[in-house]
Amino acid sequence: MTLTSMIGSLCRSETLDLDRETIEAVMHTINENRYGHGKHPDGTLPERELENIFKSAENARWFSSDRGLGLASPVIEMLPDVMNAPTPVTRWIVPGLLSEGLCIFSGKPKSGKSWMIFAMQIGCALGTEVGGLVLGRYPVEPMGVLYLSLEDTPARFYERTRKLLGERPIPANFARALDWKPLLAGGLADLETWLAVHPETKLVVIDTLARVRTATSGNGGMYQEDSDLMSQLQAIAKQFHIALVLVHHLRKMGSSDVFDEISGSTGLTGVADTTLVLKRERNQNDGTLSVTGRQVEEQELAVTFDPATGHWSCTGKAAERAVSQGKQEILDLLREKGTLSNSEIAQAVEKTRTTINTLLSRMVQEKLIVKDGYGLYTLKQEKEDQVWDSEALFGNDEL
Repeated sequence: MTLTSMIGSLCRSETLDLDRETIEAVMHTINENRYGHGKHPDGTLPERELENIFKSAENARWFSSDRGLGLASPVIEMLPDVMNAPTPVTRWIVPGLLSEGLCIFSGKPKSGKSWMIFAMQIGCALGTEVGGLVLGRYPVEPMGVLYLSLEDTPARFYERTRKLLGERPIPANFARALDWKPLLAGGLADLETWLAVHPETKLVVIDTLARVRTATSGNGGMYQEDSDLMSQLQAIAKQFHIALVLVHHLRKMGSSDVFDEISGSTGLTGVADTTLVLKRERNQNDGTLSVTGRQVEEQELAVTFDPATGHWSCTGKAAERAVSQGKQEILDLLREKGTLSNSEIAQAVEKTRTTINTLLSRMVQEKLIVKDGYGLYTLKQEKEDQVWDSEALFGNDEL
């Protein structure tokens, strides 16, 4: 890590402006002088490992002649060539939920978002065969994970890890940091260094963005500053083919569009490839996870938190859960009141006639309730009980 950091510094130095051959020669000398001649118990870093660092730096384009400006020559292709090339494949980290790129994951304080993202990382590090489905729904392949858990203490991190793991093994490819430099004060460079040395890392989570985000200049350029920072993070995610997740907060003020509640300027959400918003009312275990993005299907998922294990599970679409809750409300009402008309049911549960008629129609088809010729609804079991009582009184012949 020390030698890789040095290579990165030499590559980024506009003052020295060294070419690759010179940088490699300098690093061989530093390796010998710093760790050789008995200065380190293990001696110098083996030549093959040093070569691996050089290859990683090359893949990360650290040796590019444009490194000082952070620019690369544009790639211009003719449309026939583009369309006749192999179809680009979306790289999924959590298939159907989280793809390669930059992601914002937001929720109100104490909503359980840190529990959710922590459990997702453990699941991704272990893989489905060992760790089970992510959110109880999504299969994943094992991968390297880096978690910047910047709001945790060592004791709290240990306790949460032990709770989330349960009886599962400790993933060897899970790395954590409880402290990190501000992104624009060395934090980005440190992240690039880690990713260059650990190419197996496919998921990086920064919890929270506020901990590594430099204060805005206050001169009215908040949008531009947010956009510039997000663009740099997005470039790292694209360069190393990872999902880079930024845990963030929601504003106190609500909105008809849940994604408009994300704190900060639209420079944050405008650049992100994927946006997730977790909502859960205080003292409630059920919540919703709203998802939108360039690759992922826009959806609103029903999620449930288990305080005993710290795990969240996804049970399907939020709309489906709303329908299920509506059905249960009607069943409870009919159980209490007996036979009712659609208008009486709509008034009792405070829903529109249109909504109630749709639910009642589904429930009749599913044989949860029965409808007689007078437009009255009753529980299926109660109807059967009435038939049974008639048989008991009159016998089959009279019926």
